[in-house]
Amino acid sequence: MSTKIGNGYRLKPGIEPFDFIARLREAMDPARDLADAKLLASLYTEAVDRPWFRGEPIAPGAGWAAWRQWRLDQSKLSPMDREHDPNEFGVQIGKDPVTGRYCLLRIAYNEDLRDVFGAMDEVEEYGSWNSTDELPDGVTAEEWAERRDVWDRLIPRTGRSDLLTFSLRHPSDDGLGRFLGQIGEGTEPVFAAVPSDRERAATVGPDAYCNYLVREKGIDPMTAGTFVVFRRGADQSPVIDVAAAHLLPIIPELMADGTDGAVIDPWYRRKMADACAALYELDRDALEARR
Repeated sequence: MSTKIGNGYRLKPGIEPFDFIARLREAMDPARDLADAKLLASLYTEAVDRPWFRGEPIAPGAGWAAWRQWRLDQSKLSPMDREHDPNEFGVQIGKDPVTGRYCLLRIAYNEDLRDVFGAMDEVEEYGSWNSTDELPDGVTAEEWAERRDVWDRLIPRTGRSDLLTFSLRHPSDDGLGRFLGQIGEGTEPVFAAVPSDRERAATVGPDAYCNYLVREKGIDPMTAGTFVVFRRGADQSPVIDVAAAHLLPIIPELMADGTDGAVIDPWYRRKMADACAALYELDRDALEARR
């Protein structure tokens, strides 16, 4: 078999798989809850910042609506799609018949969940791949060959394996919905996970600058986007500062009640336009070179 197994692990000696699964849930349930809270916080942030900086009021129930739209989008994705349930976590576990050791495949896309799992005392990295890259630190050529043989026995070919699957959450789990405050769970983790004002402004300001370059200066959208996203020009603090000064605080009352028709200060557009113009003067030569 020539499969790359970058998510391979092994239980340390003396760790029994059923005992490990109980410990795994203890470690990963709080991590998954935090990841879900962060994801819902990001939906809230987008649901507020996008319309607000377009000059629109925030409607009542904006948080609920953002979650409902996300669930609808999720329902259209295949369970095999990487974007489906981005905080999914599970393991596949099997016993190598030769060494008697238990090996695991980690199922996770979220980097925070990967880190929590990898830090567990009960597991050790046990990946395997055919590559000319250097071996992992502390692994000898003989040990590397043994890893290959172990995984060949456990996964003799694609689509066939002797591994059992454990999923942290059942498909019927409410996921992000548990943090909406509708089923008894608290909403505090979500609002604690809202990005900082500077982080939010660092998205809003550069977006406004990119639109300015396209609409006012005729820069190709791809060129403008690449230039702004990768910060290839001058310091973007002028547009970030303007955005930061006009943010709405994302709090439970806002997500429930909206802004009652209120919109962003009409002077915002002029201030942002002036900041974009000043930034363009600093970036003019670099941008012209990319036309």
